[in-house]
Amino acid sequence: MASAIKEAWDSLDNFAALHASTQRTAPGTFTIKITPFTQGADVYDRLLGAIAQILGDERNKILLDEIAGSFEHELRYCGATERTFTIKKTYDSSGQFLEYRVVDTWTSAYKRSGKGNKRYTTRAEFAAEYPSLGKLLPADF
Repeated sequence: MASAIKEAWDSLDNFAALHASTQRTAPGTFTIKITPFTQGADVYDRLLGAIAQILGDERNKILLDEIAGSFEHELRYCGATERTFTIKKTYDSSGQFLEYRVVDTWTSAYKRSGKGNKRYTTRAEFAAEYPSLGKLLPADF
């Protein structure tokens, strides 16, 4: 099941990058804005199909009854969201780079919204979580 979930996340990440625009918004700040995309519906259907195949009908029904809307939420509505990643480089008092602070703001097609904050000490950490989006960061950032 873990591989089916990873495949879904990877597919959603790839589609997000295809629907992304980027901009330097201030010195040391870079923004990635992702517009909603429809391809996520197929990703969601494939994921549910894979899970059903793994669990079987009875256990799959129990799982779906238990997780009913939270599953879509965890997958950020499979592309039916507008997302903005604001990535800011931070420095210590001597000017040495400390970390990237990332604010992930999203609004779903269902008018639900949220905001998350994460910190990464390297570009590689961000790229590990969002491989396709990590490629959108400028080389000098």
